Amino acid sequence: MKLYKIIATMLCSILFLSACSTLTKEEYIDAVAKEENEAVASISKAEDMSLTLDERKTYIDKTIKAMQNAKKISPPDEFTSAHEEYKKYAELLTKEFEKVKEKLNDKSLYESLDKKTFDKMTEHEQNFRNALGSEWKEKYSNKLDKLD
Repeated sequence: MKLYKIIATMLCSILFLSACSTLTKEEYIDAVAKEENEAVASISKAEDMSLTLDERKTYIDKTIKAMQNAKKISPPDEFTSAHEEYKKYAELLTKEFEKVKEKLNDKSLYESLDKKTFDKMTEHEQNFRNALGSEWKEKYSNKLDKLD
């Protein structure tokens, strides 16, 4: 029984340390870009009018999950303020797509978005990029999938 307690204590310590560790700048940019790319890919699929409403809702859910994951990323100290802007952007996007999902119909998703909220999301996303600084802003932009 003591062995189980020791193993459990060790595992809890490892989990705690891994949860508290922050990423390097490069790892942070990679992680945010990965989640952003997943969100964009899912929302692009949700735009496909040939899919059923349930299938489209599934892709909206994937978008929301990716944005929630991105909010949980632990930034390096230099990107703390940038990540706060990203969290505001992700929170607005999540709330807006939750609303869109509830009233989903045969209209484009973007037509269903609230204009003021969309503008606010765009502002926070731009503030995030600016807070990264020019070098990291460019690296982040280069890691985003280009939709042609």
